[in-house]
Amino acid sequence: MRYLPLFFAISMSGHASDALNLTLGAPYPFRISSTPSFTNSAIDGPAKKIEYVWQAKTPSAISSFLIRYGARAGTPPEYKLSVQEVSTSTGNADGTVIVATSFTPPADTTWDGTVQAISVSFTPAGVGHVYAVVIEPCDGVSPCSTIATPDASNNSSFTMTISSLGNDLTGFPYSNTYSGSWGTKSTGTPVFSYRTSSKSYGRAPKSFTSTLISQGSSQGVAFTVPATWFGNYTVAGVRIAGNVPAASKSYVVSLTTCAAPGTNLQSITMDSDQMTAPSANKITEIIFSGTLATLTTGTKYCLDFSPVESSANFSVITVDLAAAGDRDGFPGGNIFSSITRSSCGGTCSSTSTAYAEDTTKRPMVELILGDITGGSGPISVGHVF
Repeated sequence: MRYLPLFFAISMSGHASDALNLTLGAPYPFRISSTPSFTNSAIDGPAKKIEYVWQAKTPSAISSFLIRYGARAGTPPEYKLSVQEVSTSTGNADGTVIVATSFTPPADTTWDGTVQAISVSFTPAGVGHVYAVVIEPCDGVSPCSTIATPDASNNSSFTMTISSLGNDLTGFPYSNTYSGSWGTKSTGTPVFSYRTSSKSYGRAPKSFTSTLISQGSSQGVAFTVPATWFGNYTVAGVRIAGNVPAASKSYVVSLTTCAAPGTNLQSITMDSDQMTAPSANKITEIIFSGTLATLTTGTKYCLDFSPVESSANFSVITVDLAAAGDRDGFPGGNIFSSITRSSCGGTCSSTSTAYAEDTTKRPMVELILGDITGGSGPISVGHVF
Protein backbone atom coordinates (compact mmCIF):
# COMPACT_ATOMS: atom_id res chain seq x y z
CA MET A 1 0.00 0.00 0.00
CA ARG A 2 2.89 2.32 -0.65
CA TYR A 3 2.21 6.03 -1.21
CA LEU A 4 -1.57 5.82 -0.81
CA PRO A 5 -3.19 8.80 0.96
CA LEU A 6 -3.52 8.15 4.68
CA PHE A 7 -7.32 8.22 4.83
CA PHE A 8 -7.59 5.76 1.92
CA ALA A 9 -4.92 3.32 3.00
CA ILE A 10 -6.32 3.01 6.50
CA SER A 11 -10.01 2.93 5.75
CA MET A 12 -9.72 0.02 3.33
CA SER A 13 -8.95 -2.55 5.99
CA GLY A 14 -7.76 -0.89 9.19
CA HIS A 15 -4.17 -2.01 8.63
CA ALA A 16 -1.37 -1.37 6.19
CA SER A 17 2.22 -2.53 6.12
CA ASP A 18 5.12 -0.59 4.59
CA ALA A 19 3.10 2.62 4.59
CA LEU A 20 6.16 4.87 4.24
CA ASN A 21 5.36 8.46 3.20
CA LEU A 22 1.86 8.53 4.62
CA THR A 23 1.83 11.71 6.66
CA LEU A 24 -0.11 12.87 9.69
CA GLY A 25 -0.26 16.10 11.61
CA ALA A 26 0.45 19.16 9.44
CA PRO A 27 -1.89 21.93 10.71
CA TYR A 28 -1.50 23.72 7.36
CA PRO A 29 0.03 22.62 4.04
CA PHE A 30 3.78 23.14 4.25
CA ARG A 31 4.47 25.99 1.83
CA ILE A 32 5.76 28.78 4.06
CA SER A 33 8.53 31.26 3.29
CA SER A 34 8.64 32.98 6.70
CA THR A 35 6.80 33.02 10.01
CA PRO A 36 3.16 33.54 8.93
CA SER A 37 1.44 36.84 9.68
CA PHE A 38 -2.00 38.32 9.04
CA THR A 39 -3.74 40.65 6.59
CA ASN A 40 -6.44 42.85 8.14
CA SER A 41 -9.24 44.93 6.63
CA ALA A 42 -10.74 47.97 8.41
CA ILE A 43 -14.48 48.62 8.39
CA ASP A 44 -13.97 52.37 8.54
CA GLY A 45 -17.03 53.59 6.68
CA PRO A 46 -20.79 52.99 6.93
CA ALA A 47 -20.88 51.34 3.50
CA LYS A 48 -18.03 48.92 4.17
CA LYS A 49 -18.31 45.26 5.18
CA ILE A 50 -16.47 41.95 4.99
CA GLU A 51 -17.48 38.34 4.40
CA TYR A 52 -16.16 34.84 4.99
CA VAL A 53 -17.56 32.19 2.63
CA TRP A 54 -17.51 28.62 3.93
CA GLN A 55 -19.15 25.20 3.80
CA ALA A 56 -20.94 23.69 6.77
CA LYS A 57 -19.00 20.67 8.07
CA THR A 58 -21.65 19.63 10.58
CA PRO A 59 -25.46 19.52 10.76
CA SER A 60 -25.28 20.40 14.47
CA ALA A 61 -26.27 23.77 15.91
CA ILE A 62 -23.49 26.36 15.80
CA SER A 63 -23.07 28.33 19.02
CA SER A 64 -20.43 30.86 18.00
CA PHE A 65 -18.31 32.13 15.13
CA LEU A 66 -14.62 32.80 15.72
CA ILE A 67 -13.21 35.95 14.16
CA ARG A 68 -9.69 37.31 14.57
CA TYR A 69 -9.83 40.97 15.55
CA GLY A 70 -7.08 43.02 13.92
CA ALA A 71 -7.01 46.33 15.77
CA ARG A 72 -9.24 49.09 17.06
CA ALA A 73 -9.02 52.78 16.24
CA GLY A 74 -10.55 55.30 18.65
CA THR A 75 -13.97 54.20 19.87
CA PRO A 76 -15.27 51.39 17.65
CA PRO A 77 -19.02 51.43 16.90
CA GLU A 78 -21.49 48.55 17.10
CA TYR A 79 -21.22 45.90 14.37
CA LYS A 80 -23.63 43.31 13.06
CA LEU A 81 -22.62 39.71 12.29
CA SER A 82 -25.06 37.83 10.08
CA VAL A 83 -25.27 34.48 8.31
CA GLN A 84 -26.44 34.75 4.72
CA GLU A 85 -26.91 32.54 1.70
CA VAL A 86 -24.33 32.86 -1.07
CA SER A 87 -25.30 33.85 -4.60
CA THR A 88 -24.52 31.14 -7.16
CA SER A 89 -23.88 33.83 -9.76
CA THR A 90 -21.49 36.11 -7.85
CA GLY A 91 -20.16 33.89 -5.06
CA ASN A 92 -20.85 36.63 -2.52
CA ALA A 93 -23.43 37.03 0.25
CA ASP A 94 -26.86 37.57 -1.30
CA GLY A 95 -28.10 40.05 1.34
CA THR A 96 -30.77 37.77 2.81
CA VAL A 97 -30.09 37.50 6.53
CA ILE A 98 -30.80 34.08 8.04
CA VAL A 99 -29.69 34.93 11.58
CA ALA A 100 -27.83 37.87 13.08
CA THR A 101 -26.32 39.24 16.26
CA SER A 102 -24.50 42.43 17.21
CA PHE A 103 -21.34 43.21 19.16
CA THR A 104 -19.34 46.27 20.18
CA PRO A 105 -15.54 45.99 20.47
CA PRO A 106 -13.92 47.76 23.42
CA ALA A 107 -12.40 51.23 23.09
CA ASP A 108 -8.98 49.91 24.10
CA THR A 109 -6.47 47.31 22.91
CA THR A 110 -8.04 44.36 24.77
CA TRP A 111 -9.22 42.67 21.59
CA ASP A 112 -6.28 43.61 19.35
CA GLY A 113 -4.68 40.52 17.80
CA THR A 114 -7.04 38.11 19.57
CA VAL A 115 -9.64 35.60 18.41
CA GLN A 116 -13.14 36.54 19.54
CA ALA A 117 -16.05 34.09 19.77
CA ILE A 118 -19.22 35.90 18.68
CA SER A 119 -22.19 34.02 20.13
CA VAL A 120 -25.02 33.12 17.77
CA SER A 121 -27.49 30.25 17.43
CA PHE A 122 -27.53 28.84 13.91
CA THR A 123 -28.26 25.36 12.55
CA PRO A 124 -26.98 24.70 9.02
CA ALA A 125 -29.35 23.25 6.43
CA GLY A 126 -26.93 20.35 6.06
CA VAL A 127 -23.31 19.35 5.66
CA GLY A 128 -21.78 20.93 2.56
CA HIS A 129 -24.19 23.88 2.39
CA VAL A 130 -22.38 27.11 1.46
CA TYR A 131 -22.90 30.20 3.64
CA ALA A 132 -21.38 33.63 4.16
CA VAL A 133 -20.73 35.24 7.51
CA VAL A 134 -20.93 39.00 7.02
CA ILE A 135 -19.67 41.71 9.40
CA GLU A 136 -20.87 45.28 8.79
CA PRO A 137 -21.71 48.47 10.71
CA CYS A 138 -25.00 48.31 12.63
CA ASP A 139 -28.04 49.86 10.93
CA GLY A 140 -30.30 50.43 13.94
CA VAL A 141 -32.51 47.45 13.10
CA SER A 142 -32.68 44.55 15.58
CA PRO A 143 -30.42 43.00 16.77
CA CYS A 144 -28.62 46.36 16.50
CA SER A 145 -29.32 49.10 19.02
CA THR A 146 -27.47 51.90 17.21
CA ILE A 147 -26.81 53.27 13.74
CA ALA A 148 -23.05 52.97 13.41
CA THR A 149 -20.95 55.55 11.57
CA PRO A 150 -17.39 54.24 11.59
CA ASP A 151 -14.73 56.50 10.09
CA ALA A 152 -10.96 56.69 9.81
CA SER A 153 -10.64 57.63 13.49
CA ASN A 154 -13.18 55.25 15.04
CA ASN A 155 -13.32 51.75 13.59
CA SER A 156 -12.31 48.11 13.81
CA SER A 157 -10.22 45.97 11.51
CA PHE A 158 -10.68 42.24 11.12
CA THR A 159 -8.26 39.59 9.91
CA MET A 160 -9.07 38.30 6.44
CA THR A 161 -6.16 36.03 5.50
CA ILE A 162 -2.82 34.63 6.59
CA SER A 163 0.30 35.90 4.83
CA SER A 164 3.36 33.76 4.00
CA LEU A 165 1.30 30.58 4.05
CA GLY A 166 1.00 29.81 0.35
CA ASN A 167 -1.05 32.89 -0.40
CA ASP A 168 -2.65 33.15 -3.86
CA LEU A 169 -3.23 29.39 -3.85
CA THR A 170 -6.55 29.03 -2.00
CA GLY A 171 -9.73 28.52 -4.03
CA PHE A 172 -12.18 27.77 -1.21
CA PRO A 173 -13.03 28.84 1.46
CA TYR A 174 -12.38 32.53 0.89
CA SER A 175 -12.98 36.04 2.20
CA ASN A 176 -13.91 39.32 0.53
CA THR A 177 -14.37 43.02 1.27
CA TYR A 178 -17.14 45.44 0.27
CA SER A 179 -16.93 49.17 -0.34
CA GLY A 180 -19.88 50.05 -2.53
CA SER A 181 -19.46 46.71 -4.32
CA TRP A 182 -17.80 43.42 -3.57
CA GLY A 183 -14.11 43.29 -4.42
CA THR A 184 -12.02 40.41 -5.73
CA LYS A 185 -12.26 37.24 -3.67
CA SER A 186 -9.12 36.65 -1.65
CA THR A 187 -6.97 33.70 -2.64
CA GLY A 188 -5.14 33.79 0.69
CA THR A 189 -5.82 31.38 3.54
CA PRO A 190 -8.89 32.76 5.37
CA VAL A 191 -9.03 33.11 9.17
CA PHE A 192 -12.43 31.88 10.29
CA SER A 193 -13.94 29.07 12.35
CA TYR A 194 -17.01 28.12 14.36
CA ARG A 195 -17.98 26.05 17.38
CA THR A 196 -20.82 23.75 18.32
CA SER A 197 -21.41 22.61 21.88
CA SER A 198 -18.77 19.90 21.49
CA LYS A 199 -16.50 20.61 18.50
CA SER A 200 -14.63 23.33 16.63
CA TYR A 201 -14.52 23.56 12.83
CA GLY A 202 -12.39 25.67 10.55
CA ARG A 203 -9.14 27.40 11.47
CA ALA A 204 -8.83 30.75 13.21
CA PRO A 205 -5.38 31.06 14.78
CA LYS A 206 -4.63 34.09 16.93
CA SER A 207 -0.90 34.08 16.11
CA PHE A 208 2.10 32.17 14.81
CA THR A 209 5.22 31.93 16.97
CA SER A 210 8.83 31.19 16.10
CA THR A 211 10.98 31.23 19.25
CA LEU A 212 14.70 30.72 18.67
CA ILE A 213 16.38 28.26 21.04
CA SER A 214 19.86 26.84 21.56
CA GLN A 215 21.53 24.23 23.78
CA GLY A 216 19.64 23.67 27.02
CA SER A 217 16.20 24.02 25.45
CA SER A 218 14.05 21.99 23.10
CA GLN A 219 10.81 22.23 21.13
CA GLY A 220 8.61 19.56 19.64
CA VAL A 221 5.27 17.84 19.38
CA ALA A 222 3.34 15.46 21.65
CA PHE A 223 0.93 13.07 19.96
CA THR A 224 -1.42 10.25 20.86
CA VAL A 225 -2.76 8.28 17.92
CA PRO A 226 -6.17 6.96 19.07
CA ALA A 227 -6.31 3.24 19.89
CA THR A 228 -9.40 2.89 17.68
CA TRP A 229 -7.42 3.73 14.54
CA PHE A 230 -5.08 0.71 14.34
CA GLY A 231 -2.74 -1.28 16.55
CA ASN A 232 0.96 -0.51 16.09
CA TYR A 233 2.93 1.83 13.89
CA THR A 234 6.34 3.34 13.32
CA VAL A 235 7.47 6.90 12.66
CA ALA A 236 9.92 6.87 9.77
CA GLY A 237 10.58 10.58 9.79
CA VAL A 238 9.22 14.06 10.25
CA ARG A 239 8.74 17.32 8.35
CA ILE A 240 8.97 20.62 10.18
CA ALA A 241 8.55 24.29 9.36
CA GLY A 242 10.84 26.55 11.29
CA ASN A 243 14.21 28.22 11.54
CA VAL A 244 17.18 26.22 10.24
CA PRO A 245 20.01 26.49 12.79
CA ALA A 246 22.96 28.79 12.18
CA ALA A 247 25.94 27.54 10.18
CA SER A 248 28.07 24.81 11.79
CA LYS A 249 25.36 23.92 14.31
CA SER A 250 23.40 20.71 14.89
CA TYR A 251 20.35 19.39 16.69
CA VAL A 252 19.10 16.00 17.86
CA VAL A 253 15.68 14.72 16.82
CA SER A 254 14.52 12.24 19.44
CA LEU A 255 11.37 10.18 20.00
CA THR A 256 10.34 9.14 23.52
CA THR A 257 7.26 8.30 25.49
CA CYS A 258 6.27 11.61 27.07
CA ALA A 259 6.40 9.97 30.50
CA ALA A 260 10.11 9.06 30.09
CA PRO A 261 12.09 12.00 28.65
CA GLY A 262 15.71 11.12 27.95
CA THR A 263 14.91 7.46 27.26
CA ASN A 264 15.08 7.76 23.49
CA LEU A 265 13.28 5.16 21.41
CA GLN A 266 15.03 6.46 18.29
CA SER A 267 17.04 9.55 17.41
CA ILE A 268 19.15 11.20 14.74
CA THR A 269 21.50 14.20 14.72
CA MET A 270 21.09 16.77 11.96
CA ASP A 271 23.88 19.10 10.75
CA SER A 272 22.88 22.60 9.59
CA ASP A 273 25.72 22.60 7.04
CA GLN A 274 23.84 19.84 5.22
CA MET A 275 20.79 22.10 4.85
CA THR A 276 20.00 25.08 2.69
CA ALA A 277 19.97 28.65 4.02
CA PRO A 278 21.01 28.42 7.68
CA SER A 279 19.28 30.92 9.98
CA ALA A 280 16.17 31.08 7.80
CA ASN A 281 12.64 29.67 7.97
CA LYS A 282 12.48 26.62 5.76
CA ILE A 283 10.72 23.26 5.46
CA THR A 284 12.96 20.40 6.57
CA GLU A 285 12.37 16.69 6.02
CA ILE A 286 14.18 14.33 8.38
CA ILE A 287 14.31 10.53 8.04
CA PHE A 288 15.38 8.39 11.00
CA SER A 289 18.24 5.94 10.47
CA GLY A 290 18.49 2.52 12.05
CA THR A 291 15.72 0.37 13.50
CA LEU A 292 12.43 2.13 14.02
CA ALA A 293 10.67 1.69 17.35
CA THR A 294 7.28 -0.03 17.29
CA LEU A 295 4.77 2.40 18.73
CA THR A 296 1.36 1.60 20.21
CA THR A 297 -1.80 3.55 19.54
CA GLY A 298 -3.29 5.07 22.67
CA THR A 299 0.18 5.85 24.07
CA LYS A 300 1.42 9.44 24.27
CA TYR A 301 4.76 10.07 22.55
CA CYS A 302 6.97 13.15 22.36
CA LEU A 303 9.07 14.01 19.32
CA ASP A 304 11.67 16.55 20.36
CA PHE A 305 14.23 18.83 18.66
CA SER A 306 17.25 19.62 20.86
CA PRO A 307 20.02 22.02 19.69
CA VAL A 308 23.50 20.76 20.58
CA GLU A 309 25.46 24.03 20.63
CA SER A 310 25.00 27.54 22.01
CA SER A 311 23.73 30.22 19.59
CA ALA A 312 22.15 27.51 17.43
CA ASN A 313 18.99 29.60 16.85
CA PHE A 314 16.66 26.72 15.96
CA SER A 315 12.86 26.93 16.04
CA VAL A 316 9.66 25.10 15.20
CA ILE A 317 6.82 27.44 14.22
CA THR A 318 3.65 26.98 16.27
CA VAL A 319 0.04 27.83 15.46
CA ASP A 320 -1.40 29.56 18.54
CA LEU A 321 -5.12 29.14 19.28
CA ALA A 322 -7.69 30.79 21.52
CA ALA A 323 -8.59 27.52 23.27
CA ALA A 324 -7.35 23.92 23.36
CA GLY A 325 -10.62 22.69 21.82
CA ASP A 326 -9.98 24.76 18.69
CA ARG A 327 -7.41 22.12 17.67
CA ASP A 328 -10.46 20.13 16.52
CA GLY A 329 -10.56 22.23 13.36
CA PHE A 330 -7.06 21.13 12.29
CA PRO A 331 -6.01 17.81 10.73
CA GLY A 332 -5.64 15.27 13.51
CA GLY A 333 -7.66 17.37 15.93
CA ASN A 334 -6.57 17.28 19.55
CA ILE A 335 -4.15 14.37 19.22
CA PHE A 336 -1.30 16.89 18.71
CA SER A 337 0.07 19.56 21.08
CA SER A 338 3.22 21.60 21.59
CA ILE A 339 6.02 20.60 23.98
CA THR A 340 9.06 22.52 25.22
CA ARG A 341 11.90 22.00 27.66
CA SER A 342 14.32 24.48 29.20
CA SER A 343 17.23 24.55 31.67
CA CYS A 344 18.24 21.05 30.62
CA GLY A 345 21.87 21.55 31.68
CA GLY A 346 23.09 20.32 28.29
CA THR A 347 21.51 18.91 25.16
CA CYS A 348 17.93 18.17 26.21
CA SER A 349 17.72 14.87 24.32
CA SER A 350 20.21 13.32 26.76
CA THR A 351 18.50 14.56 29.93
CA SER A 352 15.39 13.60 31.86
CA THR A 353 14.10 17.17 32.04
CA ALA A 354 10.31 16.99 31.92
CA TYR A 355 8.30 18.23 28.95
CA ALA A 356 6.02 21.25 29.36
CA GLU A 357 2.91 20.75 27.24
CA ASP A 358 0.74 23.52 25.77
CA THR A 359 -2.54 22.26 24.32
CA THR A 360 -3.41 25.66 22.82
CA LYS A 361 -0.53 25.39 20.33
CA ARG A 362 -0.12 23.20 17.25
CA PRO A 363 3.49 22.84 16.05
CA MET A 364 4.17 22.98 12.32
CA VAL A 365 5.24 19.34 12.44
CA GLU A 366 4.15 16.46 10.23
CA LEU A 367 4.87 12.81 11.04
CA ILE A 368 6.00 10.49 8.24
CA LEU A 369 4.64 7.06 9.08
CA GLY A 370 6.44 3.79 8.44
CA ASP A 371 4.54 0.57 9.13
CA ILE A 372 0.91 0.43 10.27
CA THR A 373 -0.33 -2.89 11.64
CA GLY A 374 -3.31 -4.24 13.56
CA GLY A 375 -6.88 -3.06 13.66
CA SER A 376 -9.83 -4.90 12.20
CA GLY A 377 -12.56 -2.47 11.23
CA PRO A 378 -13.42 0.88 9.75
CA ILE A 379 -11.83 3.88 11.40
CA SER A 380 -13.69 7.04 12.36
CA VAL A 381 -11.82 10.29 13.02
CA GLY A 382 -14.89 11.88 14.58
CA HIS A 383 -15.60 14.57 12.01
CA VAL A 384 -14.25 16.25 8.91
CA PHE A 385 -11.36 18.56 9.77
